[in-house]
Amino acid sequence: MKKRYIVCLAALSSLLVIGFVWWFLFAPSYLRFAPKGEYISQSTSPNGDYIVKIYRSSGGATTPFAIRGEVTYTNKVFNKKKNIYWNYPQETNG
Repeated sequence: MKKRYIVCLAALSSLLVIGFVWWFLFAPSYLRFAPKGEYISQSTSPNGDYIVKIYRSSGGATTPFAIRGEVTYTNKVFNKKKNIYWNYPQETNG
């Protein structure tokens, strides 16, 4: 009985550690799946290396708006995009 308890405790501990490592490595990328939203504005850096675009996103009639900022690195070969700002809930539309 004691051996079964130790095995269960070890399995639970392992799952907890694996879950924490997964969250630590991959959770910050959850904004990749954020809704694109309605385009509001954009701003280009002084040297033209990147462009920041701002979008207003809505989850539907029962959820408030959110504001998302996306940067596009224009000096890269593939014009990589990255979410750099997320504000939910956005209290005002302006």
